[in-house]
Amino acid sequence: MNTSVSVLGAGLMGSAIARALLRAGHSVTVWNRTAAKADALRGDGANVAQSAVEAMNASPLSIFVFKSYDAVNKLLDQAASTDFSGDVINLVTGQPEDADRVEHWATRHDVRLLDGAILAFPNDIGTEDAAIYFSGDPGVWEQWESVVRGLAGGSLYLGNQMRLANSIDTVTLSLVTAAECAILETLAYGQALGLPLSVLWDTISQVPAALENFISYAVRKIEASDYTTSDASIDTWVMSSRQIAEHVDRMGIRGHQIKAAAASLRAAQDAGLGALDLLALHQIADHR
Repeated sequence: MNTSVSVLGAGLMGSAIARALLRAGHSVTVWNRTAAKADALRGDGANVAQSAVEAMNASPLSIFVFKSYDAVNKLLDQAASTDFSGDVINLVTGQPEDADRVEHWATRHDVRLLDGAILAFPNDIGTEDAAIYFSGDPGVWEQWESVVRGLAGGSLYLGNQMRLANSIDTVTLSLVTAAECAILETLAYGQALGLPLSVLWDTISQVPAALENFISYAVRKIEASDYTTSDASIDTWVMSSRQIAEHVDRMGIRGHQIKAAAASLRAAQDAGLGALDLLALHQIADHR
């Protein structure tokens, strides 16, 4: 087979990527450990490889969309035993250390490899709203940028250090996870207090704009190492968060997020930062 792009992994995201490539006019070869998932893409025009190595050798570019880096590492080792000479884009979510190991492998085997983090859902793939962050071999980005922008119009190359894409993915996901859990706990807390969901929504829907302003303010002040405040100090935040955490506890609501925030604030106060701005949490955030 002589195709332009191979997609290895035909789950929800891998299938969305394969179909987006086909819609863009690329010839696509797919492989999946569970053959039925790859076979389902035949009707869309994809070629189906019988093995992962066959798929990789069918195209000058292979895109990995697996669940774990363990699968990536095993497949790369298999490919190394053949005459594989194509480029690889790895779109597997993991930790920065996983990307480090892949980078070492690529350097050792002289394979051009780009690591990526998908910041989109399968239904977003192929649109301008989707984003994939990439890092690693700049040559792969330069050669295949038009292909990946067809998958996600908001794609961005972060630099040649392989771990950068995974790092931004991990940081972003940590924020989204904490924020969404906090929102759900807030809704439960409000309902327990007798507030209608419509009222809670009207209030919570105003929060994103306030957070955007806060982030801009925080970056500016942290870059200047300025933790002074003319508003609420950490001592004030400790008092209010403790009261809310105690109230949530009395009402029998789990309230993990507010309790965690209260504990972080107390730690900053215990470290002697009570008179400073909330931003001073940044000074102890990377210390246990």
